[in-house]
Amino acid sequence: MDFCLRSKQSITVVLLDLDFFKKVNDNYGHLAGDECLRNVSQLLQKYFKRDIDIAARYSGEEFLLILPLSNILHIEHHLDGFRETLSQLTFTSPEDKQSFNVTVSIGVITAKADYEAELDK
Repeated sequence: MDFCLRSKQSITVVLLDLDFFKKVNDNYGHLAGDECLRNVSQLLQKYFKRDIDIAARYSGEEFLLILPLSNILHIEHHLDGFRETLSQLTFTSPEDKQSFNVTVSIGVITAKADYEAELDK
């Protein structure tokens, strides 16, 4: 954040939450859930791969992206692509070979470089 303030650039933080993920573990087993989480992580890395982008698992089925020096239109484009690709993936339970899909809810906030100046007004 300090770097973005010094360089007068914005920073975007994205929270992604896999929808109804508890049902994945309950219905298909934790091995299937773990494999699904690994695949989601790999997919995030394909869409957000700049050296300065940070992608991390935030909690059980939530992921966090920190995207400094980003254009919100590019971020929206990448998030739309990620969401669409994820919704089309089919996962398979290693235990009983049942297939399932997952979707994601996404929250985005961008802090402008001059946000402190705007707060002073």
